[in-house]
Amino acid sequence: MLAMHSAAESKARRTNEANSKEETEAPFGLGVVLRLKPNETLFSEGDAAASFYQIKEGVIRSFRMMIDGRRQIISFSQPGDYLGLEWEGDRAMTAEAIIDTAVVSYPRRHLEGRATADVRVQNRMMAVLFGGLHNAQEHLVMLGRQTAMEKLGWFLVRLARSSRMNNGALALPMNRTDIADYLGLSMETVSRGFSLLTREGYIALPDAHQVCIRNFKRLDALARGEVPTAH
Repeated sequence: MLAMHSAAESKARRTNEANSKEETEAPFGLGVVLRLKPNETLFSEGDAAASFYQIKEGVIRSFRMMIDGRRQIISFSQPGDYLGLEWEGDRAMTAEAIIDTAVVSYPRRHLEGRATADVRVQNRMMAVLFGGLHNAQEHLVMLGRQTAMEKLGWFLVRLARSSRMNNGALALPMNRTDIADYLGLSMETVSRGFSLLTREGYIALPDAHQVCIRNFKRLDALARGEVPTAH
């Protein structure tokens, strides 16, 4: 029995009945482009994992909710990243768009067939899986061993390395609550941390959704615990 599609996929399918499908060719074959508005859900925890995705534009947050309502954000997926390639048959987390976002959706059953027939697809799939494992390990170490300021520095360095900066200016699409739930901190601690990093000359904050990194080398050293934590 075929797995059920996510709400976003169902919406896209209905839209495509009235309009021509928007398709794209990529390393995993022909995929369908899905467009999501801010806070729109791509898939939910427990959904059948019938597809996986590559981010084309925008940002996706993936998270799990605790019974008491607390949220742990697992990752922020940006353009070029892959998402939703689980080993199990059901989704382990929920994925939502933070801003206007477009993703390319690939049927999982097609991937399995292509990987069997083409070693290049198989190698690409393994690279995606190992990349995800590496990111999860880094996130786990950050959550368990770093101070609050080191966590915030680690986040900004990681974001800078995966995003396009313009003269040190870096877009910050996620809000303070998102960042707090990703770093395992309170929103108040994150806000104080940004203020402290600004006063110490690590960064500048033109507005709530942009950060200018003034001293990347020093910020990277802070993130790696090589300088005393700022007070």
